[in-house]
Amino acid sequence: MNQDNLAGVTRRHFLSGAGVGLGTLALSTLMTDDARADIAINPVQPQAQRQSHFAPQAKRVIYLHLTGSPPNLDIYDYKPELVKRDGQDCPQTFLAGRTFAFTSGVPKLMGTPRKFAQYGQSGAWLSDAVPNFHAPDIVDEMCFIHSMNTDQFNHDSAMTEIYTGAPPGEHGVYFTFQPATGVQGWQRFAEGLYGRPTFWKLLSDAGLRCSVLDTPYAHPEPGFTGALALDWGTWAQYLGPTGNAVDELTRAVGRYPLGLEAHDIGFMALDGKDMAGRLVKALDARVEATRWLMRSRRWDVLVTVLDETHAAAHYCWRPPADGSQEAPDEQPELLAVYEALDRAIARIIEATGPRVSVLVVSGDAIGPNRAGWHLLPQVLARLGMLVSSDVPAGPAGVDKPKPAKGFDPVKIVRDLLPKDFRKSLARMLPTALRDKLAKRVDSAAMDWSRTRASCLLTDLEGCIRVNLKGREPLGTVEPGAGYEAVLSEIETALAELVNPATGRPAVTRILRADTAFPGVRRDRLPDLVVHWSREAPITALSSPRIGLVEGASPDPRPGTHAGPGFAILAAPGMVAGPLPRGASILDVAPTVLRHFAIPLPSHMSGVPWQGPRATGETSAS
Repeated sequence: MNQDNLAGVTRRHFLSGAGVGLGTLALSTLMTDDARADIAINPVQPQAQRQSHFAPQAKRVIYLHLTGSPPNLDIYDYKPELVKRDGQDCPQTFLAGRTFAFTSGVPKLMGTPRKFAQYGQSGAWLSDAVPNFHAPDIVDEMCFIHSMNTDQFNHDSAMTEIYTGAPPGEHGVYFTFQPATGVQGWQRFAEGLYGRPTFWKLLSDAGLRCSVLDTPYAHPEPGFTGALALDWGTWAQYLGPTGNAVDELTRAVGRYPLGLEAHDIGFMALDGKDMAGRLVKALDARVEATRWLMRSRRWDVLVTVLDETHAAAHYCWRPPADGSQEAPDEQPELLAVYEALDRAIARIIEATGPRVSVLVVSGDAIGPNRAGWHLLPQVLARLGMLVSSDVPAGPAGVDKPKPAKGFDPVKIVRDLLPKDFRKSLARMLPTALRDKLAKRVDSAAMDWSRTRASCLLTDLEGCIRVNLKGREPLGTVEPGAGYEAVLSEIETALAELVNPATGRPAVTRILRADTAFPGVRRDRLPDLVVHWSREAPITALSSPRIGLVEGASPDPRPGTHAGPGFAILAAPGMVAGPLPRGASILDVAPTVLRHFAIPLPSHMSGVPWQGPRATGETSAS
């Protein structure tokens, strides 16, 4: 106890609080037998999971996962004071002593442009963006979680956290291009790379019937007995259509109609209006696929991902103008997709019946695509950390090691072909072959014998991997002090970087995986993760240490992933209203397992949402 605080407690202070403090202690002692919970507490493990006080009412659960969804502030989290202060500087009380990803300087407050009103007997605040939720028989059956949060800005890792209830150090996924012990460079996300089971695998192991449709970055798990259809209509496919139900689904409802896939188009600029029209049609097909899966098999849990919002976030969002941090209020393309999303959710829920619990989760929202990941290789080269024939060496007058010229026929052919032709040719190749050739070219350019750290492929954050002896086959950095020295030098250099367009820091946060993501699969993560300021586009970086590096981003997409996400629950017997703040996407898997009274694995770090309860009934969890 703090002695200074204790010294300030006089007899008068003590007695003034004794009526509550001592009285409560006495009451708890006198009523020990009457006040004891009906559910026994294990004295050895008092915090172990216990059964609910009430028998579950819901017979089934539907889990809808939205990637790139609209922000909660535009849907149901009404902030009138924030609207009032729209455009003002963020108060220093929110900024002092803290760092935020993609934010530097003094950011502006931004209130929602949507119109809010209260609906139903509960008086829940909803915006005009979700008219299908306004009816009393819908809104009064819903429970809102107002503050989903996570430390992850990367959607790959966020989705894996939702699926497994485990942080990156436990499940082993941070981005689609992953390192690993024994791998030099990177490997593409592939089947079997998860270190922890998904919640639907655990439900299946417990004897529940599960149907799963298009969960991105997931793969078939041995022993799963439910219906599985992956990459039928996923925006970014990694395995291709797979699963025990995907062929039957395709025969029943046809192929996914979008006609575009992330890896095929790469960093190609697309027309937002055309994309919005495609995505609206794709959502209609998504609903038909989901409803077919519901009809074709008996199920206790249905998991479906409405992945259309992912592409909408990248291509349909109209970004802030140069020099501004505020996106335009008018977003017709994005609004069309979100209205179609609203209708899609309503149609799926309509097909379930009245005794179904519904959980809608979005892992993230949308922000401007402003990052400096494409300049990181040059920064590492200037530091003498990375040696590659594809990356310019140090600035003039500074002696830096020159990369060795290696011979590789694939790289030579690639260098001889025009860039646009290479892109067209790459889109015609199978993803696995394309990745294999890309990795071979990267390896041919690298001089690993003189490289101490390199960049993993990414399109948002910066991901840096130390070339560590004993972990990387061609490692050069000694573990221990040598490893720490490399990390410290890179961190110092990154903190000094300035965006010449603003004159302010370009990097807002640097994460060390060793401390941010500990766990059994920590070796499969980047060693450093770099978060960039989104104050302005980053086409150059400068500092006294590295000089000036320049280059336009190869990614023309206007929007990309940002926080926060949200969750909505609706269930029989649920009292409408908010759940306690502080919820995390890590809580989703534990919440679903708790709903079916399944013990939580020790690797799950989330907490099941208890939820408000009506007397004698249970809420969705």
